Formats: sequence, structure tokens, C-alpha cells
Amino acid sequence: LPSSAKTLVVSFVGMKAQEIGVKPKVNVVLEGDNQMLDEVMIVAYGTAKKSAFTGSAATIKSEKITSRQTSNVTNALSGQVAGVQTTSNSGQPGKDAEVRIRGIGSISASNKPLYVVDGVPYDGEISAISTSDIESMTVLKDAASAAIYGSKASNGVILITTKRGKTGKPRISYNGYVGFQKPTEMIDRISSYDYARLYSQSMIDEGLNPRFNETDIENFRNGTSPNTDWYDEAYRTGVQHSHNVSVSGGTENAKYMGSVGYLGQTGILPNADRQQFNARTNLDLKLNSRLTVRLNLAYIKNDYSDPISSYASGISETGDPNSAASSDQIIRQLNRIAPWIVGRAEDGTYGTIGDGNPLAWLDVNQTVDRKNQNFSGTLSADYKIIDGLVATVTGSYVNNQQHYRAFQKYIQYNPNKETEPNRLEERFTGWHRANFDALLNFDRQFGEHGLKAMAGWHTEKYDYTYNQQFRKNFPTNDLTDIAAGDAATQKNNGYTRELAMISWFGRINYDYAGKYLLEGNIRSDASS
Repeated sequence: LPSSAKTLVVSFVGMKAQEIGVKPKVNVVLEGDNQMLDEVMIVAYGTAKKSAFTGSAATIKSEKITSRQTSNVTNALSGQVAGVQTTSNSGQPGKDAEVRIRGIGSISASNKPLYVVDGVPYDGEISAISTSDIESMTVLKDAASAAIYGSKASNGVILITTKRGKTGKPRISYNGYVGFQKPTEMIDRISSYDYARLYSQSMIDEGLNPRFNETDIENFRNGTSPNTDWYDEAYRTGVQHSHNVSVSGGTENAKYMGSVGYLGQTGILPNADRQQFNARTNLDLKLNSRLTVRLNLAYIKNDYSDPISSYASGISETGDPNSAASSDQIIRQLNRIAPWIVGRAEDGTYGTIGDGNPLAWLDVNQTVDRKNQNFSGTLSADYKIIDGLVATVTGSYVNNQQHYRAFQKYIQYNPNKETEPNRLEERFTGWHRANFDALLNFDRQFGEHGLKAMAGWHTEKYDYTYNQQFRKNFPTNDLTDIAAGDAATQKNNGYTRELAMISWFGRINYDYAGKYLLEGNIRSDASS
């Protein structure tokens, strides 16, 4: 302990934390936290007390999520749940972090967990969900807790519950922040003088003629020849700001929550940008003592851009959906290009290596743009048949549209080097899914015997459409409509896909005196 420490906090799972003064020797007896054990958590198709839950799960409340001030839901999981690993492979605005629950389950297939938002499977970009709208996130980590979702849950399940209205007067709240981003770790690169000197000496040691003579090396030393700091020329400080306004309230018979939000973010590279607008409303109506209806509506518009290179840009002539334009080559070249190469010359030309010049790629403002729109609606009704027996029916519809556009411009670096002809690739992706669920839940206590049972039926229909188009040899970099490209270079691709699924499932929970627990799950899926 540091010498300045005066208080020691002792805690353990399921026990109340205690604060004690720092002494040479202390004895601590922790008390059980019954409130924590009786806490109700969201689980697959229902809720359960922590003390009676037999699977492995962890819940993160909204306070922890919003306190991190992150623009990405997946980043909010980082370091919060044991067994959950999040990795940000890119600093691109709007890019989901990679989430792994208890490691990697497949070498070739996806290891992405199943996301379920308010009981509806979510296939879109999870980063598009505003963290200000989330009430809690529950991670189902083991096979026992996730099995009821079937094969889709082979990599674990993350249940996201959004906020709902509470009884009381209307409450208006605002949540916002402004943050800054910059590269955390950069390679400590040597100057052109040291680079040229050491490079030439290594060639001499190998019995070769040196790349630079003494005059060249002296010019690097005195600043006559270039000493380009590629990091300083390219990287910048990114700014992100988020704003969310919500209103909630209601009576015993009608509760409501509505929110609108905006997120703006600039990346650490020029032309990297994200603009997101989201709106959500949740409504709860108690029509009588037996019937309750819930309505959820959400709309997300998420647009983001990323600068692209003119070498191995990722633009695909054949429309390969696994290939995508990105800034990867820009970052790669900034890491490897020598400092004696001219970044930007006074006459407007660029120094180059075989692959080109990353500063030129940034200066011409060539980007890959993704414009996404997502709408989801859910209508659900609970009917209390008798005490302890409730029937629930839920219908949901999700529609997702994306327009992907990457235009690579023609660049004349200098009189001796140019890029390949300009080119454009566009992709239009759309899918929609309709779900219907019927559940029957039984929950009764018979003395010291507790019995919970659930039976469910699920159907879904999924339609997917993909269209891609490509042309090159545009007259100028300013004419970017697909029709302006050379028709002789035109290529296109597209397909549609329809999927349907019918499932039935069930679960039974038994406990005796709150000490002896038994849980069983079953599910069967049929798909086409």
C-alpha cells in the first residue's frame, strides 16, 4: 500500500464491501449482501434472480456504461466482464470492436456473439446503438445459459435492454460530452541523417557500394536534404462529441420514454469522419388487470467515411463482399516510408516510392463512404391467464439499408510518376427480417419448492439483397457518377437471398429452499 493510504476497501462477490482504516494488522468479517443475491437479471426469454441462476452470466448497468463516455457499445464492455475480451483493431470512426466471449470457438467461421436488443436478434452494427439509451447489458457466457437460443448462440449472447418509462412526472434529461483522440503509441523513428548514415554503413559492411556518399549524408545533417516526419504530416487530433436528450414518465397504466441523439466524430487521419443520428421511443400500456402492451420503435442513421489509398485500396472490380476499401495501406506506408523521401514539395509535387505517397492520397480527399439506415419496431402483449401463468406474443420487424461508395482518384505525383486511372465501386445492401414469438411462462412457489417453466415458439423470415457496380477511366476526378465512367470497363454483380426459420424451445427451473437448483433447456430449429 502507498504510505499515504488511510482507508482500505475489502470486497468479495456476493458480500457487502467494507471500508476500514489502515492498520498493521486487521481482521475483517464480511456480511452477505442479500440485496445483491435477490437482484433480478435479464436472461434469455425472461428474468431470473441472481441467487437462483445456474448459468454463467454478468450484467452491466447503465451507470457503468455511460460513465465511460465511449461512442461504441462494444468498447463499453472492455474490462467490465470476466471472460469477455474486446479488441479494437482499428481507430476508424464507427468501427465495432471485436468481442470474444471465453475465447475463440472457430478457426474459419465467425466468432461474433449473438446480440439481442429488447428480445429481438440484432444483425446490424452494434456501435450504432446509443449508449445513452441502454439500461443494462447481460452477457451469457456458457452453453447452459445461452443454449436456448440454439446454434446462433455458439459464441455467447449479449442481451441489451433499453431504457423504459417510469411512473411519475415527465423527466427531461440531457447527456453529452466532448472528447479528443490521438494515437497512443507511435514508432520512434530516426532522422534522415541517422537513417542514411546507418544504411550506407551497413552496405559498406556487406562489401557493397553505399547508397549515400559523404556529401549526401552531410546535406541530411544540415537540413539541406529532406527530413520528413511522416507521422506529424499525416496524423491529427480527432474530436468526438455526443448529445442525447430524453423524456420519460407516465402513470400506472401508461409509461413512455423517448430519446433523440447525435454523435459527431473526426478520426486521427484527415477525411475520417462519422455522423450519427438516432431516435427511440418505448411505450408501455396496461389496458386492464390482465393485459399489458409494449411498443418499441427505433431509427438509426449512421454515416461514416474513411480515407483510402491509391495502392491496394481494396476496391473490388468483381464486388467481393469480403473486400472493402480502407485506410490500412495509408497507415502501413506511413510506418515504412523513409524520411529522406519528400512529403510535399514547394511546387505542389510529391516525392514517391514504388507504391506512391500517402500524403497525396490524403490531400486529394478520396474516401470510402458508408451510409447506413436501420429501423426496428416491436409490438408485444402480455396476458395473465391465471396467477403465475402469463402468455406473451411478440411481433417485430427490422429493416437495414447500406450504401457503400469508394472513389479512387487519379493522381499525378510528379512528372515521372502517376497512379492508375480513377475508379468507382458502389454497393447497395439491404435486408429485412420479420419475427414472431409466442411464449408461455409459469412461475409459482409451493412452500419451499419453486417451479418456473417456459415454452416458446419462434418464426422468422429474412430477405437479403446485394447489388454492386464498378467503372473506371472517369474524365476527371470531379465527375463521380457511375455513368461518367468508361462503359467498356463496367462490371456488376448482385444476388438475393431468402431464409426462413421455425423453432420451438422450452426451459424448466426448480429450486428447493433456495439452495438446491435444477435447470433444463431444449430447443429445435428448422430452417430453409
